[in-house]
Amino acid sequence: MAFLCAIVATGFLIYGSAREIPGRHRLYYSLLASGLVPWAAQFLIGAFALGFHLMLGAKNRGLVIFVYVVSSAAVLFGSPGIWGPFRLGLGRAIWRRAGWRGVINIHKRPSGLLNCVCLVFTGPLFHIRRTLFAVLICATFVVAIALDITMPNI
Repeated sequence: MAFLCAIVATGFLIYGSAREIPGRHRLYYSLLASGLVPWAAQFLIGAFALGFHLMLGAKNRGLVIFVYVVSSAAVLFGSPGIWGPFRLGLGRAIWRRAGWRGVINIHKRPSGLLNCVCLVFTGPLFHIRRTLFAVLICATFVVAIALDITMPNI
């Protein structure tokens, strides 16, 4: 997932920087790329920690747990603004005021597929997804630690 997000973001940046592309489309491509780069970083940290655990195994459990704790901190606190929507209660307020259309940032009919994708990826739901991925990655770390401690020989 880290590789896929990074490659797609790079493709958006390369294609969006061409002079032949209209300015509005360049903005869409740069917004899509800037949304995918934090995901790529989170998945890269997760892949590093899980690969470290796979290579080291049960030989040095303390070091594996340390890497998981540091990686969890990097995933949870490395992206600025990842907890902003929850801290401000923004999702609940948007849901009460605008319903599902406000949460996914579609208030009128999109003009095309690219416009629909850009609206979804720039809306409040996108930030909640980033937080959800961070929590899921850290939960995977906790499960890996628990399984390593309870079943060390498997």
